[in-house]
Amino acid sequence: MKQIVAALPPFVTTVGLFVNAAHEVIQQTMQTAGLNVVQLHGDESAEDCCLHSYPVIKAVRIKDADSLTGIDRYNVSALLLDAWDDQQYGGTGESFDWQLAKKLTGRLPLILAGGLTPNNVTQALQVVNPYAVDVSSGVEESPGRKDHNKIREFIQQVKQA
Repeated sequence: MKQIVAALPPFVTTVGLFVNAAHEVIQQTMQTAGLNVVQLHGDESAEDCCLHSYPVIKAVRIKDADSLTGIDRYNVSALLLDAWDDQQYGGTGESFDWQLAKKLTGRLPLILAGGLTPNNVTQALQVVNPYAVDVSSGVEESPGRKDHNKIREFIQQVKQA
């Protein structure tokens, strides 16, 4: 991984994504790989997020309005809002009620995820006005296999929004 990071052009921010990993594992991975930002995508508490010496993006899975309870306790660099799934942490291809995300606008930088596709990203941007968007399954031709045309179309829709 360190070779990949070293080959990146200047000013590229690298993010390590962790799900319920021990603090020591995260710190060691970040240092060894030379990563810049920690993304916590599991059940980490607000206190867990404060343990890191790197900027932290905390992923929060949104099911309903109750999912927003306690979000203000997170002292992080950004929140990534994703759809709730009781079986997995992200990558479900499902979206959530963007009006809930809109309620958080202006508190912290928001990264919108969850079921975004070239067909709905413009609407999502208009409703939420996030700092950034995160897409994975919405630009795949099959699970785990990205479709270059869908990626291009997604980027074009984001630029036009």
